[in-house]
Amino acid sequence: MLEQAKAKCGDMKFFHCPCDKTPFEDGQFDVIIACMAYHHFPDKDSFAKETARLLKKGGRLYIADPKLPLPVRKALNTALDIHKINGKVYTADEIADSFSGYGFEKVYDKSDVYAQLVCLKKI
Repeated sequence: MLEQAKAKCGDMKFFHCPCDKTPFEDGQFDVIIACMAYHHFPDKDSFAKETARLLKKGGRLYIADPKLPLPVRKALNTALDIHKINGKVYTADEIADSFSGYGFEKVYDKSDVYAQLVCLKKI
């Protein structure tokens, strides 16, 4: 995907790195977006810590992730755990709560039938 992105957007810079260990300076970004990826991150606490390091005060973190009804979410998360597959789907409130200890507050969350968007602000 990176090769395709580079071919289509040659004037942009692309980096391949873990989501919790990036080559960027502290407070470098106004916005960070995780689109349909958060549920795959192996260490969500490390990601929260890294986004807190990277964002300027007042910066926004947007997390778009699947929205599943409770019975489906519980069954999927249990199956993923049993089969040792990395991944876990959370509610918008669970996502927001997991960032509160890293200096974030929830601005809003929106959802439709399939996806949810959580907007957090670094305080």
